[in-house]
Amino acid sequence: MVPAPIKRRVIHILCYPKFQLMILANTVFSLGIVYSFTLISLRDSFRTLRSNGEALALPHEHAYFKIFEMNYDKIQSAVGLGFLAGVTVAVIGTLILCHAMVGPLVRMGQYFEDLEKKPESPRRALNFRKGDFLYDLAQSVNRGLCIVEKKSTLDRK
Repeated sequence: MVPAPIKRRVIHILCYPKFQLMILANTVFSLGIVYSFTLISLRDSFRTLRSNGEALALPHEHAYFKIFEMNYDKIQSAVGLGFLAGVTVAVIGTLILCHAMVGPLVRMGQYFEDLEKKPESPRRALNFRKGDFLYDLAQSVNRGLCIVEKKSTLDRK
Protein backbone atom coordinates (compact mmCIF):
# COMPACT_ATOMS: atom_id res chain seq x y z
CA MET A 1 0.00 0.00 0.00
CA VAL A 2 1.40 3.42 -0.99
CA PRO A 3 1.37 6.04 1.77
CA ALA A 4 -1.09 8.88 1.09
CA PRO A 5 1.47 11.74 0.77
CA ILE A 6 3.51 9.80 -1.82
CA LYS A 7 0.37 8.78 -3.71
CA ARG A 8 -0.80 12.41 -3.88
CA ARG A 9 2.60 13.55 -5.19
CA VAL A 10 2.54 10.91 -7.94
CA ILE A 11 -0.98 11.90 -8.90
CA HIS A 12 0.05 15.57 -8.82
CA ILE A 13 3.04 14.92 -11.10
CA LEU A 14 0.82 13.01 -13.52
CA CYS A 15 -1.66 15.83 -14.17
CA TYR A 16 -2.47 14.45 -17.64
CA PRO A 17 -1.49 10.75 -17.29
CA LYS A 18 -2.39 9.54 -20.77
CA PHE A 19 0.00 11.97 -22.47
CA GLN A 20 2.73 11.81 -19.84
CA LEU A 21 2.79 8.02 -19.62
CA MET A 22 2.85 7.76 -23.42
CA ILE A 23 5.92 10.03 -23.53
CA LEU A 24 7.53 7.98 -20.75
CA ALA A 25 6.83 4.73 -22.57
CA ASN A 26 8.32 6.15 -25.76
CA THR A 27 11.44 7.25 -23.88
CA VAL A 28 11.94 3.90 -22.17
CA PHE A 29 11.23 2.02 -25.42
CA SER A 30 13.79 4.14 -27.29
CA LEU A 31 16.41 3.53 -24.61
CA GLY A 32 15.56 -0.19 -24.72
CA ILE A 33 16.25 -0.27 -28.45
CA VAL A 34 19.62 1.43 -27.91
CA TYR A 35 20.39 -1.04 -25.11
CA SER A 36 19.44 -4.01 -27.31
CA PHE A 37 21.60 -2.87 -30.20
CA THR A 38 24.49 -2.24 -27.82
CA LEU A 39 24.20 -5.77 -26.38
CA ILE A 40 23.95 -7.31 -29.85
CA SER A 41 27.02 -5.39 -31.03
CA LEU A 42 28.90 -6.31 -27.87
CA ARG A 43 28.01 -9.98 -28.25
CA ASP A 44 29.11 -10.00 -31.90
CA SER A 45 32.41 -8.31 -31.05
CA PHE A 46 33.18 -10.83 -28.32
CA ARG A 47 32.21 -13.72 -30.61
CA THR A 48 34.76 -12.42 -33.10
CA LEU A 49 37.40 -12.20 -30.37
CA ARG A 50 36.58 -15.74 -29.23
CA SER A 51 36.78 -17.11 -32.75
CA ASN A 52 40.13 -15.33 -33.23
CA GLY A 53 41.47 -17.07 -30.12
CA GLU A 54 40.16 -20.41 -31.34
CA ALA A 55 41.68 -19.78 -34.78
CA LEU A 56 45.05 -19.38 -33.08
CA ALA A 57 44.49 -22.83 -31.54
CA LEU A 58 44.74 -21.48 -28.01
CA PRO A 59 43.55 -23.96 -25.39
CA HIS A 60 40.30 -23.03 -23.65
CA GLU A 61 42.19 -22.80 -20.34
CA HIS A 62 44.47 -20.11 -21.78
CA ALA A 63 44.57 -16.73 -20.00
CA TYR A 64 43.18 -15.12 -23.15
CA PHE A 65 39.84 -16.88 -22.72
CA LYS A 66 39.73 -16.30 -18.95
CA ILE A 67 40.34 -12.56 -19.38
CA PHE A 68 37.89 -12.59 -22.26
CA GLU A 69 35.07 -14.09 -20.13
CA MET A 70 35.82 -11.83 -17.19
CA ASN A 71 35.75 -8.69 -19.34
CA TYR A 72 32.62 -9.77 -21.19
CA ASP A 73 30.72 -10.19 -17.91
CA LYS A 74 31.98 -6.85 -16.56
CA ILE A 75 31.09 -5.01 -19.74
CA GLN A 76 27.59 -6.55 -19.82
CA SER A 77 27.04 -5.51 -16.20
CA ALA A 78 28.31 -1.99 -16.87
CA VAL A 79 26.06 -1.61 -19.93
CA GLY A 80 23.08 -2.90 -17.91
CA LEU A 81 23.76 -0.48 -15.06
CA GLY A 82 24.24 2.32 -17.55
CA PHE A 83 20.89 1.46 -19.10
CA LEU A 84 19.14 1.49 -15.71
CA ALA A 85 20.78 4.81 -14.79
CA GLY A 86 19.82 6.25 -18.18
CA VAL A 87 16.22 5.10 -17.82
CA THR A 88 16.04 6.56 -14.32
CA VAL A 89 17.39 9.95 -15.40
CA ALA A 90 15.24 9.95 -18.55
CA VAL A 91 12.06 9.10 -16.62
CA ILE A 92 12.66 11.79 -14.01
CA GLY A 93 13.58 14.38 -16.64
CA THR A 94 10.63 13.45 -18.82
CA LEU A 95 8.23 13.69 -15.88
CA ILE A 96 9.55 17.13 -14.96
CA LEU A 97 9.38 18.42 -18.54
CA CYS A 98 5.94 16.91 -19.19
CA HIS A 99 4.64 18.37 -15.96
CA ALA A 100 5.92 21.82 -16.93
CA MET A 101 4.31 21.46 -20.37
CA VAL A 102 1.01 19.83 -19.48
CA GLY A 103 0.40 21.64 -16.19
CA PRO A 104 -0.47 24.99 -17.81
CA LEU A 105 -2.86 23.33 -20.25
CA VAL A 106 -4.66 21.51 -17.45
CA ARG A 107 -4.77 24.69 -15.37
CA MET A 108 -6.16 26.64 -18.34
CA GLY A 109 -8.86 24.00 -18.87
CA GLN A 110 -9.86 24.22 -15.21
CA TYR A 111 -9.87 28.02 -15.46
CA PHE A 112 -12.35 27.96 -18.36
CA GLU A 113 -14.50 25.36 -16.62
CA ASP A 114 -14.68 27.68 -13.59
CA LEU A 115 -15.66 30.58 -15.87
CA GLU A 116 -18.40 28.44 -17.40
CA LYS A 117 -19.74 27.32 -14.02
CA LYS A 118 -19.73 30.81 -12.46
CA PRO A 119 -20.06 33.36 -15.26
CA GLU A 120 -21.33 36.15 -12.98
CA SER A 121 -18.50 35.93 -10.44
CA PRO A 122 -15.58 38.32 -10.90
CA ARG A 123 -13.00 36.90 -13.24
CA ARG A 124 -9.63 36.24 -11.68
CA ALA A 125 -6.50 36.39 -13.79
CA LEU A 126 -5.12 33.15 -15.19
CA ASN A 127 -1.65 32.43 -13.81
CA PHE A 128 0.86 29.63 -14.38
CA ARG A 129 3.77 28.57 -12.21
CA LYS A 130 7.05 30.32 -12.96
CA GLY A 131 8.79 27.10 -14.02
CA ASP A 132 6.06 26.14 -16.48
CA PHE A 133 6.42 26.27 -20.22
CA LEU A 134 3.91 28.43 -22.06
CA TYR A 135 4.21 30.95 -19.22
CA ASP A 136 3.31 33.86 -21.53
CA LEU A 137 0.16 32.07 -22.72
CA ALA A 138 -1.60 33.07 -19.49
CA GLN A 139 -1.02 36.77 -20.23
CA SER A 140 -2.32 36.30 -23.80
CA VAL A 141 -5.46 34.56 -22.52
CA ASN A 142 -6.01 37.31 -19.92
CA ARG A 143 -5.62 40.06 -22.56
CA GLY A 144 -7.97 38.21 -24.92
CA LEU A 145 -10.62 37.81 -22.23
CA CYS A 146 -10.35 41.51 -21.36
CA ILE A 147 -11.00 42.40 -25.00
CA VAL A 148 -14.01 40.04 -25.11
CA GLU A 149 -15.36 41.50 -21.86
CA LYS A 150 -14.99 45.07 -23.17
CA LYS A 151 -16.73 44.17 -26.43
CA SER A 152 -19.59 42.44 -24.65
CA THR A 153 -19.95 45.45 -22.31
CA LEU A 154 -20.07 47.82 -25.31
CA ASP A 155 -22.59 45.56 -27.10
CA ARG A 156 -24.91 45.66 -24.07
CA LYS A 157 -25.01 49.47 -24.10
